[in-house]
Amino acid sequence: MVFLKDDSAFLTLPVNLPLLIIICGIIGLTRNALQVGLNTPIFYSFTPDILWTMFFWPIHLFLFPSMLLHGLLRLMGYQRISIESVFGLTFYLQILHILVPFFDWLGFAIGLPWMYELGVPAKSTDLYINYLVMTPGIIVHGRQSA
Repeated sequence: MVFLKDDSAFLTLPVNLPLLIIICGIIGLTRNALQVGLNTPIFYSFTPDILWTMFFWPIHLFLFPSMLLHGLLRLMGYQRISIESVFGLTFYLQILHILVPFFDWLGFAIGLPWMYELGVPAKSTDLYINYLVMTPGIIVHGRQSA
């Protein structure tokens, strides 16, 4: 962005909000397809619950942090920061979801384990999971398959 005359263009929303929500959902579905295609990790599949979750995950990470960040910046005295620039920044960061499957694949290719227990000892039933797992690509809340 150093070479561009107006790098603030990267912080503006390219289209209207409903279309951005659809784009984020497609990014999530693309990530799921890449995880399945690259065979990483085993809890990704084309089941309706996983597809539904992966559709809404980037939307959640686009809308909620944008509103929270903008509100906090205003409370800190940054009154001139527009909501559009904050929404633009978090929208463009969602493309990182496309990179996660490749980092997962690379980690598994060099022999990293697919799950690390974080914090308390893992306990799981059909209705309750108390652990986080970390894949080489990202920390995810998940369930270890048999």
